[in-house]
Amino acid sequence: MLTLEEDAALQALADKYEMTVARFLWETSMAPASTLTEDQRRARMELSMILIPLRNLAAFTNACARFANAEKRLPPEVDQIYPTYMRLSREIHQILDRI
Repeated sequence: MLTLEEDAALQALADKYEMTVARFLWETSMAPASTLTEDQRRARMELSMILIPLRNLAAFTNACARFANAEKRLPPEVDQIYPTYMRLSREIHQILDRI
């Protein structure tokens, strides 16, 4: 169990890296022994944030497929899938090009 001072210090560290305490503890436990550069740290954070819309896109694609199987036609929203995928793909490549 942490003291109030230890808890405050941990929260301050997490805030410094713009993470929750849980995320900070996970990231630091999984980080290699070498120190990441600021840009690498930012890129890792940005990549983890892209997972949210990527998961949403996968769920949306799956819902469109289920609809198409049941109704024997594509829903009109299916036209949003490819442009969204391409936008996310470009964002991922831009981040990876920086590191």
